[in-house]
Amino acid sequence: MMEGFDEPMVRKLLKLNDQQFPVMVIAAGERAEDGVFFPQYRFDRDLFIQKI
Repeated sequence: MMEGFDEPMVRKLLKLNDQQFPVMVIAAGERAEDGVFFPQYRFDRDLFIQKI
């Protein structure tokens, strides 16, 4: 579970205008050993990632 995201930073990174809003951020990658605060579960990455 992500506890939130920095909306102004996401808007800047994606170069969004005043009519565009980030509503969700999906995390991908390896987690930090000290970065988990709640019990976690992971889906098999093959369900979501396809190399072409």
